[in-house]
Amino acid sequence: MVVGEEASKTTYFYKNFNLSQQLLEDNKVYEVKITQDHQWLIAGLEKGNISVYQYDNNTLLFNRFQNLTCGSNNILTVDISEDQSVIVGGSTDKIACVFIWDGFQFNLYKTLSEATDHIYSVSMSTSSDFLLVCSKDDSARLYNSSFDMIQEFMESDHELFTCDMNDFMFITGGRSKSLYIY
Repeated sequence: MVVGEEASKTTYFYKNFNLSQQLLEDNKVYEVKITQDHQWLIAGLEKGNISVYQYDNNTLLFNRFQNLTCGSNNILTVDISEDQSVIVGGSTDKIACVFIWDGFQFNLYKTLSEATDHIYSVSMSTSSDFLLVCSKDDSARLYNSSFDMIQEFMESDHELFTCDMNDFMFITGGRSKSLYIY
């Protein structure tokens, strides 16, 4: 549906988006992720926290379900597996770490500390078989489902800011103004 028109400029609205809820946090929010089934929302926060929200089908609102903490600095990046069994957060500490929580019991399961500088981005594969981590130390690291590193990709002097993956490929991007597709 065409909503507005000015000279050669046309604006299209396919869905009406209105603010339906505001979730207040005690700390800055750095990244949010929502599951494909829209039932879980996670937020990476400063002071080493991740807020976990669950959608209530009766009230049609998200409610805080759990607060995860790791005693680290800021959690700059987060991801959650499709089956909600794994929650991942990457920190900005001098000893950069990726923290992995059991998504059902919410216990800190494992800490990955191979990176030597800020963790900018984490991404789980669709099947949850792989985890990709990009950091300020010019590297991308690929982990298997047991969170053992299986490969490290160094992009010399190209500080990697972002990554995404599915079950067939992964992509990184950063300071070099390039996308690296593997």
